[in-house]
Amino acid sequence: MYHGRFKNSHYEAGYHWGNMLYRNGKNITQNPTFAITRERERFAEKCLPVYEKYFPEVLEEIRGLADGPKGRYKDFFTFLLSMYCFEFHNHCTCFTLKDKDHLIFGRNSDFLVELEKLYMNCLYQLDGGYHFNRNTTAFIEMEDGMNEYGLAVGLTFVYPKITGTGFNAGMLVRYLFRKMSNDC
Repeated sequence: MYHGRFKNSHYEAGYHWGNMLYRNGKNITQNPTFAITRERERFAEKCLPVYEKYFPEVLEEIRGLADGPKGRYKDFFTFLLSMYCFEFHNHCTCFTLKDKDHLIFGRNSDFLVELEKLYMNCLYQLDGGYHFNRNTTAFIEMEDGMNEYGLAVGLTFVYPKITGTGFNAGMLVRYLFRKMSNDC
């Protein structure tokens, strides 16, 4: 598992990561989960106003991620904003155990083994929000982690029967780490 460190502005963090992958011959868009369909494009475009209003900094990070390997911003935001809404069936789970002195936070990751070399643990120290440590299979969005205030969040997958516009599950987890403390 790769351990990434992201700092400075959101754009700089995305650009640094995208450019590093590009320099090392890794093309994110050639992975089996990166399929861009017209349905996903339309869906992501409908979601954009929600992100522009509530989480514009993550769009800057996506723009940086696309600029790093000289890719198309639209392809990257389409992939990331529609993730967990048009996907195949995987069934990851999270659990926590706590007593008065300890907290254990665990995950079973049931994702594509073809992508396991891209799985990451990331330390985020970006401008303008809480710092956090998170795990991801798809950069920028996340499946689980904990922020500097001890707020732990993780996904247990139940795919929607109805797909509506707004934050997808991985972006919602990320948003919570950036904006919420554990006493909310």
